[in-house]
Amino acid sequence: MMILSSPIRTFFVAILIVACLPLVSALDNNTAEILMLDFAPSFSSTAGNNIYIHNTLEGSVSVLDGSANKIKKTLVVESQPRFSIVVWKNIYILNSGTNTVSVIDVDTLTIKKTLTTWSGPSYATLVGTRLYVSNSWGDSISVIETSNNLVIKKIENLWSAPTCSVLVGSRLYVCNSQSGSISVVDTSRNTMVTSFATGSRPISLSLVGKELYILNNGDNNITVINTDKNTRILGPALEENISVGINPQAIVKIGTKLYIINKGSDSVSVVDTVLKKVLKTISVGKSPVSGLVQWKNLHILNNQDDSISVIDTTKDEVIQTILTWKEPISGVVTKNTLYINNSGEKTVSYFYTAPPLLWLFTSRAASGEYRQGDKLDIVASFNQKLAPGSTMTLILNNGVTHTLSTVEGNFLSGIYTIGADQTVEDLSVKEIKSASIIGLYSIPGSTYTLPAGKNLWDLRNIVIKSGLSTSAPTCQNRGYYRICPVTRPAGNIREYQDGLLCEGIISEAQTERNNKRITRADVLSIAVNMLRVPTTETNTYSGEFEDITDAMKPMVQTALDRGLLVNTRLFEPNKPVTRIEAYTLLMKSVCLVPTPTAGQNWTQAVHNTAYKAGITNKPLSRFKPSSTVTKKEVFIIAAQLADWADTTGGCQPQSCSK
Repeated sequence: MMILSSPIRTFFVAILIVACLPLVSALDNNTAEILMLDFAPSFSSTAGNNIYIHNTLEGSVSVLDGSANKIKKTLVVESQPRFSIVVWKNIYILNSGTNTVSVIDVDTLTIKKTLTTWSGPSYATLVGTRLYVSNSWGDSISVIETSNNLVIKKIENLWSAPTCSVLVGSRLYVCNSQSGSISVVDTSRNTMVTSFATGSRPISLSLVGKELYILNNGDNNITVINTDKNTRILGPALEENISVGINPQAIVKIGTKLYIINKGSDSVSVVDTVLKKVLKTISVGKSPVSGLVQWKNLHILNNQDDSISVIDTTKDEVIQTILTWKEPISGVVTKNTLYINNSGEKTVSYFYTAPPLLWLFTSRAASGEYRQGDKLDIVASFNQKLAPGSTMTLILNNGVTHTLSTVEGNFLSGIYTIGADQTVEDLSVKEIKSASIIGLYSIPGSTYTLPAGKNLWDLRNIVIKSGLSTSAPTCQNRGYYRICPVTRPAGNIREYQDGLLCEGIISEAQTERNNKRITRADVLSIAVNMLRVPTTETNTYSGEFEDITDAMKPMVQTALDRGLLVNTRLFEPNKPVTRIEAYTLLMKSVCLVPTPTAGQNWTQAVHNTAYKAGITNKPLSRFKPSSTVTKKEVFIIAAQLADWADTTGGCQPQSCSK
């Protein structure tokens, strides 16, 4: 299992431009982070810091640790888990395929009991300590007493295919999707009171006061019921029903408004429950199926164009579109994060919605002496992607005021040109004077303190001396390969390897069995060597990876300092990498940063940037971004990127003589 930072998002997470959360990949500026699973997810629920992800086709539930964004355990339940509900310290998993309910203890993450219900349990509503489980392949409800986990009653003779339900006082209103009706159950006696017809295929209910709004999927409308009398409420125009869009899927209630998600017309109908009419129809992405609310925003999951439309419910306008992975279908909201299940593949997309958290200050400049006229970039690293317009003004410990305003994924940077009389023995950030840090999906942050142990002087020893700079680097002496007397005929892997060996970017040991898949550790080693900076000393390691050796710590710390990785628990150094991961990480090491254009996803942006730079000659249709790659291919990519850096200046374009 892997956690990745985005678009194809595979290799190293939060890196926005390459990071590792076990494996991270670069992120474009409108794509969510990504978590790789073993199965295709369908539904999920939350309990504490954990997210319980249903793998319906495989009969299992994956437990995601939301604090680390890492799968901690997968539990085998029974066939077709389709719905779950949390009751105190238990989570109840409804297994439609085997007519059972699995009871999971959220403390021990074990299945403590399996209960037998009736045909096709698919939805449940909690009433006191009792769960009312709709058996959607029949006409009954199973009543589970959660205090002792026993099935105590079968309420029969509902109309066909009961699914969704909602509690009104002591009465449970159940929608019977196949029979176009609503059944009313008295929960104090566990008996059915009455049933009445509504529209065709009722699939969602919402209660506003004592008024019940019933979404009729087959009729593309809403029926409103007075629950005191179980009679229809007509609108001001004496309309029997409120017409919405085509093939409506769900109701989301926010205040006095209902948002109806219309899959067939790619829209959301905004219904005023006071006026009993549609106020507005909002166009969203293709085939919207569900919605998640956080603060004032409604996130609409567009199943067929792999995106989320974010609606500001104060204006009822789409303010942002976020790319997910294939066929988002459902999700959950935690305090600071949204998790989206992508049913078309084995992934969960997630993105932060709390203000960006400052992790560290560093510089891409190597430790050493600098003078007047030299340029140093100062970089602030955050836990999430930033939006354009983010700024932070710093006061350095030599008294200089410096502003960071260049956004690169999770990073905010600014070039500091050293002026006269700005000497200092160890450059660092003394104070954060002001900040306006705008998360790509979150509310802004303005109050920040200096990160303890991760300030510039903790990670670099940059000395500023008096006098003018004497350095005048050019493309020709930048020196990835130019000093090596090696030619590389197209397709001759030995010549590519010789060039990498000559420059110390790879070792002889790495060239052995070069037709085998390459590991994360080897790709990261190549990327760090291509940075052309001294590696950090082992005793300064501040990373949190639990599965790396002491020998790896200098390389990993250098990658952390330079923004190639971000901290997480596991690095999984021996796992193979995919083509998009390798391209992203190696391109980042020479500052060839993809910038997605309108309508592009991250894979397209990486391929387009690499294609234009001559790093690949394969069209996108043959690029195969998710395939793993061999050492040979990575050597060729690295060699071509090194040549590109020689020609353009790479990370120091201002020093390149063209």
